[in-house]
Amino acid sequence: MPQPPTALTVIGSIDRVLRDTTVFSLAIDDPETGILAYDFADSGDHVRRIVSSSGGVISDEWVELDHTCLSCALREDIIPALASMGRDRRWNHIALALPVSAELSLVTPPLAAATNRGGALSHLRLAATLAVVDGTNLEEDLLGAQLTAERGIGLGPDDERVLGEPLATNLEYADVIQVASTPTATASSLIDLLRAPDSARLEVGKVADPHSLKACRHDADAADRRRHPAAGIAHPPRQGRGRAWVLDLASDRPFHPTRLLQNIEAMGAGRIRTRGTFRVMGKPTTRCLWDGAGGQLAIGALAPGLGPGTDASEGRTGNGCALRFIGTDSERESIISAFEDSLVQPQEFFDPTIPWRKLAEPLMPWIDDEP
Repeated sequence: MPQPPTALTVIGSIDRVLRDTTVFSLAIDDPETGILAYDFADSGDHVRRIVSSSGGVISDEWVELDHTCLSCALREDIIPALASMGRDRRWNHIALALPVSAELSLVTPPLAAATNRGGALSHLRLAATLAVVDGTNLEEDLLGAQLTAERGIGLGPDDERVLGEPLATNLEYADVIQVASTPTATASSLIDLLRAPDSARLEVGKVADPHSLKACRHDADAADRRRHPAAGIAHPPRQGRGRAWVLDLASDRPFHPTRLLQNIEAMGAGRIRTRGTFRVMGKPTTRCLWDGAGGQLAIGALAPGLGPGTDASEGRTGNGCALRFIGTDSERESIISAFEDSLVQPQEFFDPTIPWRKLAEPLMPWIDDEP
């Protein structure tokens, strides 16, 4: 009789102590859980691979990479190591602890693809994604301007992300959220405002149970929908508590390119998490992403049909803009004003003297989707 596939849980965190405590707890609670943990060297050209279980450390090695990136680590070592562990019948569950600050949404899809029939991990089953967060410091980590490199958790020497980027994306993507320390009412609300509606939240004192994780079944399609920049505004927000607030702004009109550039700092540079899609006159057929945290903002052209449910998630916005903002400070009124000022006015649509394409040229390095 063929052996059932080995369950795989993928764990992401921006806190090394919390990550390591979580995997230690999983191993102690279940002798049939194997742990595969990774960390990047400061230079970025090596990864440290530790294999362990309830009996202790089995191997601890530094592995040289051809290139200093997470995707190379995944291809060159993580997937082969998982394949090897999956063939070891000592374990019916593997917990993969990603390098600290690695994003679940970047690693999990290729792992899910590899578990398909004929894939390198076809003898594994992706059970769950788990984000472990520090409730005590969550507000500052999410909305502050500190960089991953300044915290000492950058993925290589060129990592210029703010802490809020991996923290927010892990909260938004994970199947299960483990809150490892008592959050304030505001921080607790931020967690709920960010996490997916179909995710589970484990309160302080309720450590992830390996047997429950093994019983989970990761839904790759649902996870892909969570990744889409329009995913946040596609469902009604939870109610903010404490000082936390959520603001959904949408219009059927696109942005005016010049006024967008004038207002982009007011909409993207504060202590906020912001996400959504927009269009801009001068390039009206291109749907663009809007993704920011901790004062950093990324914009760019979205590939047509990116992610399941793309049309539905755009919904009421038509050819316009739909952005969600989450924060705790008093930026709401200035964000609303900047958003409304950035929109094309009805009379401007029919003004043949406005050189839209020329006005949009400063944005083209980011939003031009033509080869």
